[in-house]
Amino acid sequence: MSPKEGSGNALAASSCVPTITEPPDVVSQGVGFLDINKSPYRTAILSRAGAGVVTGYIHRDGREFHPDDPVKIFRFVKMILGR
Repeated sequence: MSPKEGSGNALAASSCVPTITEPPDVVSQGVGFLDINKSPYRTAILSRAGAGVVTGYIHRDGREFHPDDPVKIFRFVKMILGR
């Protein structure tokens, strides 16, 4: 057995792969919406929210995104341009 075989390098290399399910910028900025937990677009919504592209709707209980609502053209353009 060579020194590398028993050193655990294979484990160290495989544990370096991040297993984050949320975009890192979203986690650090604390962005969240009450109504997207079951949305298939949750990660994309949070990513764009972390970048400041989408803000959702502010209610007394917190923020909502309304992922099933139709998108108005000016909001769509904003999302595409990323501004």
